[in-house]
This record gives sequence, structure tokens and C-alpha cells, in this order.
Amino acid sequence: MRPTHASSAASTAARSSPAACHTSSPDSRTASTASLCASWISPATSTPPRRGGSGRTTRRRPRAATRRSSATIAFSSPDSAATFRCRLDGGELEPCASPRELAGLAEGEHTFEVEAGDRAGNVDSSPAVHRWKVDTTPPQTVITSGPAALTKSTSASFEFSSKEPGTTFKCRRDTGAYSSCTSPKRYGSLTEGPHSFEVRATDAAGNVETTPPTGK
Repeated sequence: MRPTHASSAASTAARSSPAACHTSSPDSRTASTASLCASWISPATSTPPRRGGSGRTTRRRPRAATRRSSATIAFSSPDSAATFRCRLDGGELEPCASPRELAGLAEGEHTFEVEAGDRAGNVDSSPAVHRWKVDTTPPQTVITSGPAALTKSTSASFEFSSKEPGTTFKCRRDTGAYSSCTSPKRYGSLTEGPHSFEVRATDAAGNVETTPPTGK
């Protein structure tokens, strides 16, 4: 299903690199030059600062991975009379205005492009591009090694991993609180009796593992 588009107030933003600015040939009617560049943020909130003397706009960029199926993208040009055309995921370029709201985004990779044009018909040859990933699937952790179910040792070491890049982990022993950990996780001075170990993963989009594996 193609995402819907509508203008709305911008929301949370992250930093962005602007597209290169281009200066056109003088307009024969105005004997002036037109400088074009576009930049983006998604989601967007803050008023962009000026980068001294360059005419470019610097803004914050969203995380590369998000759980949200919607995004608000804001863009601008130093030419106050510039018009814009946008497209999502390789679709047709169509007239648009900032901010651009996207909804109903499917899970997976997405690409948004915006190009600027002026009244003389000059078009930005390097449209601003933003790529990100919608990810709503929790990661999964696998415990690859641990102590035997019955042992005389008062220490234990657990190794674990997740197939998803950028995953972080939290571990706990017995009924203790979860705390950040890495593999291998080692424990010493264990008392006699039963013990348990749990590890859960959080991916780059913020999804938390709902059924963490347990080592006993």
C-alpha cells in the first residue's frame, strides 16, 4: 500500500547533511543568479541554523532505524521562491511543500528524495536524499555456551549472540535486576544450589526481546 502524504507540524528531528548548492547562469530578465540547495530532517522540530557564508542549511538527522511507521520530513532552500518536488522509494517526482508527512510506511528500507527548482526553470542536479529503516520486529538472542546443568564449579561463563547488527544486551542472574552486558558474561563465587541466567537484546530501532533465553 502506497504511504499517504500530507502537510503537518514537524516533530522530533535528527541531524542531516544538506545537498550541494548550485548557482545558475544569470537570468536574462533579472540579471541575477539563483542559488539552489535542499536539506532534510525526519522527523523534524528545530529551526535550522545557518552555516556561515555557504548558503546551506544544517539540520539534525533521524536514526537510521526506527519503529515508527510514519515520518515528517522538512526541507528548505536559500532561494525563498524555490519550489520542490519529492518522491518516496523511487516513485514519481511530484510537487511538494515542507514539511512532508509520510504515513503507513511498511517495514523495511525507505528512501526519500527532494529537489529544488527556481522561477527560471533551473533544477537542483543533486537532490537531497534520506534513507532509513522501519523495524518493528524484536531481536532474538541465542545462548551458545554455558555451564553444565550440574557442576562443582562456583563460577560460570555464558556466551550469547544475536544475528541483528547493532544489538545491545542486558543480563541478570537469578532474580536480580537486568544490567548491560556483553558476551561472554562471567560470574564467580556462586553459592551452592540452583541458579539461572537470562539475557535479552535491544536492537537499533529500540525493539526489546520479549522472550529472552534462559540458562539454568
